[in-house]
Amino acid sequence: MKITDLKVFPVRQFVYVKIITDEGLHGIGEASLSGRSLAVVEALGHLKPLLIGQDATRIEHIWQDIFRGTFWRGGPVLQSALAGIDIALWDVAGKALGVPTYRLLGGATRDKVLVYRHVGGGTPEQLIENSQRLLAEGWRVLRISPIDGLEGGFEPKRAVLRGVEHFRALRNAIGDEVEVIFEVHTRLTPTRAIELCNAMAEYRPFFVEDPIRSENPASFATLRAHTPVPIGTGEQLTTKWAFRELIEQELIDYLRVDICHSGGITEGKKIATLGEVHYQELACHYTGSPVST
Repeated sequence: MKITDLKVFPVRQFVYVKIITDEGLHGIGEASLSGRSLAVVEALGHLKPLLIGQDATRIEHIWQDIFRGTFWRGGPVLQSALAGIDIALWDVAGKALGVPTYRLLGGATRDKVLVYRHVGGGTPEQLIENSQRLLAEGWRVLRISPIDGLEGGFEPKRAVLRGVEHFRALRNAIGDEVEVIFEVHTRLTPTRAIELCNAMAEYRPFFVEDPIRSENPASFATLRAHTPVPIGTGEQLTTKWAFRELIEQELIDYLRVDICHSGGITEGKKIATLGEVHYQELACHYTGSPVST
């Protein structure tokens, strides 16, 4: 089954990929990279000649050929383009065999998946009101980011104080059983992140998401050494190698893999396997559309 065409559809901030084969089957993938989608579109145009004529069923071969076939490899733009192609190829494979993708990956292992809802609120009272409404709907995990939207611009000390204030009020209002993720959006230094995490430790966050930037594992080692709070990161990381030190040194607890940014299903499953060895769990990240979800 040969690939005959690659079509790219940029729609607002999203990028969709359609791979067409000579047997009339096609696959749909997503390559969205918020804020850099047009760069991904150009990268897909560059990769198109590499795909035409290739056997669409050789998913691993095509992944390696695109990633390793030139001197320059990796990065969020190229990995997002590769992700769209990879997801579309898995779609083709499932259609060719008449089965959903999860069957190709070893079969279903869960009947349901724990998900969270993000909760906003400019004051503790608004945060509590919004959270109680979602809990009444049946949601079991909440995600908050009260350090965003500070009047007068972002200032780390005020952000820490505001974050602790909001989290304390929310925990006292909803009790101990509801899990709460605290999102920092990479905005703190290691020192400030340690201050925040330790101040929130008694309120038992599910995990603190992206307390610092993701590029430097040594900074996560500093953070890990000074706080017992669970840590999650990874949405900015694009390959298994970028995750390697965080996983092998057990510097984080939750892997925020985004398959649209990290090379698709093929690479995402490998990252998950690396994490399994160290008892780390997935908390998959998506800023894409329902296609990637």
